[in-house]
Amino acid sequence: MALLSSTQQKSKRITLTLSIQESLLKEIKAYCAWAGIDRPTEFIIQSIDYVLKNDKEWRKALPPQSP
Repeated sequence: MALLSSTQQKSKRITLTLSIQESLLKEIKAYCAWAGIDRPTEFIIQSIDYVLKNDKEWRKALPPQSP
């Protein structure tokens, strides 16, 4: 079962340019094809979101949110 899935979120986006290894991009594209994700951008967004939500040490380091 894929950890990520195809979604079409309607939130404001900012363009970010990055450089990654060609082999990593090939693997990302293969994962996207396997998981039914239309664009590598969605993979990257969901991957970042997953890490930020699930890294327990990061969660502890975050400043408290005001109500």
